[in-house]
Amino acid sequence: MAFEYLSKFITAAEAAAKVKDNDFVILANGVCGPLEFIKALSARATELHGVKMNHAKITSPTPLPYVDPAMAPHLMHDTFAFAIEFKKTMMVGAADFATCGYRDVACFIADGTFKPDVTVFQVTPPDAAGYCSLGLTGSYLPIAVQHSKLVIAEVNPQLPMTGGCRVHVDDIDFFIDVDYPLPSTAPIPFGDVERRIGEYIGSLVEDGSCLQLGVGAIPNAALAVLENHKDLGIHTETFGDNVVDLVKRGVITGRKKTLKPGLMTATFITGSNFTHQFCRENGMMIDLQGVHYTNDPWVIAQQDKMIAINSAVEVDITGQINAETLGSIQISGVGGQMEYAMGALHSKGGKYIVAMPSTAAKGTISRIGAYLTKGASVSVPRHQADYIITEYGIASLRGKNNRQRAKALIEIAHPDFREQIEREARERHDIHLD
Repeated sequence: MAFEYLSKFITAAEAAAKVKDNDFVILANGVCGPLEFIKALSARATELHGVKMNHAKITSPTPLPYVDPAMAPHLMHDTFAFAIEFKKTMMVGAADFATCGYRDVACFIADGTFKPDVTVFQVTPPDAAGYCSLGLTGSYLPIAVQHSKLVIAEVNPQLPMTGGCRVHVDDIDFFIDVDYPLPSTAPIPFGDVERRIGEYIGSLVEDGSCLQLGVGAIPNAALAVLENHKDLGIHTETFGDNVVDLVKRGVITGRKKTLKPGLMTATFITGSNFTHQFCRENGMMIDLQGVHYTNDPWVIAQQDKMIAINSAVEVDITGQINAETLGSIQISGVGGQMEYAMGALHSKGGKYIVAMPSTAAKGTISRIGAYLTKGASVSVPRHQADYIITEYGIASLRGKNNRQRAKALIEIAHPDFREQIEREARERHDIHLD
């Protein structure tokens, strides 16, 4: 090899020893979390003070060691993408949450708002030119590599080589030799309610549309009803087994995509071994990009017939969307929903869809209300709301006034709550239903 590579290998323990007090450490998210490095760093945690661990959700077969609140003085989780396993840690003040969108993370690293000392991730072995693929996680890593003081990569031969994001060995300071299987995540199952919601979503998706899908039972249900569609495309944050299944069925071809036809654009990839093997066999069909690209509203808007499909915790009758909190309790990150809402709404023939069951807590709470729950966050403001779907139908809100919105949303609320929502709506000074 004409480039320097083999001399840069060190052990995971040696890599962890390079982390100093008060360092800002960025880790890869998804299935590409650097698990050997995390294990080694956690083993010396009590030697350290004030290290900030920053990452989106890492898929791991075992709990991350620093989830324990007792670790906070040593390895403090200071996250910009909330992971549910840190909820308890956050509730006792042993972890912090930065309110920013997914794309913002890369932008903040680029402009110096975030100043990473150490960035650690997985890569494939290098090709003949010295370039390593980032495999299944682009995310904020391409930007972090450019701006981090120290860059460490676990070289995992089990990581698929995909198209898109590459890092040259010259831009990586140290390598750790690993060889472990990627964590596998099966699709979240769905029931009759989600299937009905999926059918409503499917009715809004035209042949040749380009899809962005969130994660969970409802996006999976939506994909299940698209098997008779033609030439769908993918430009999304993430995808997994159900998307791959539609590729194999010939439903998703990408032929009609405005940007990068024939390629599946994403910033990280999840799924089971079914998806991982697909990526190994069809790596150059995967356009893995940094989140600064995949979640750029201007890029998204350039995809004709862009359909953004997401879920929510609750929606009020003016169209305000909360997708991240139960009251004041954070249960999810801000994510990229706002970015895809803006992009889809400015796409030629685009649609922004929020789909959710009509109730929560085993039918005792309505997800549609006259007001959002006290303390709730507004993830997407009401002027960006487009289609809201429950198992009772579709509420089309684009261009509608408050009276029209309230009526449309009450119609798709659970029947047990419609009278209450209407009564509370009449008590508002800005809603007139008559």
